[in-house]
Amino acid sequence: MASTGIASYGSTDSETKPPLKRTMPTRFVQLFRARLSAALSFVEPTTNKRLGKCVGVYAFYDFDGEPIYVGQTTEDFGTRIGRHLRGQRSDAARVR
Repeated sequence: MASTGIASYGSTDSETKPPLKRTMPTRFVQLFRARLSAALSFVEPTTNKRLGKCVGVYAFYDFDGEPIYVGQTTEDFGTRIGRHLRGQRSDAARVR
C-alpha cells in the first residue's frame, strides 16, 4: 500500500486539512512549556544555583504518579531534558 503523503489528523476523511498554525501548539503544550521553563529557572536559595544549570538524577512520571523513566546526567538538566522531549539521542547506537 502506497502512502499519499497526506496526514489524516485523527480522521478517516482524506479531505481533512492540517491544523492552522495559529492554533498550534495546543493549550496543553503551552502550559507544559511554561511550567517546564519555570521549573528550570527555579533558583535554590541555599546554593543560589538555577535548576536548569545543575547536574544529577531526574525522573519522569506518568499521570498516576508512577515513575516511567529515571536518568542521570553530567550536563545541564535543561539540555538533557530538552533532548528527551525532542526525541534526540546522543549515544553511539544512534550514530551506527
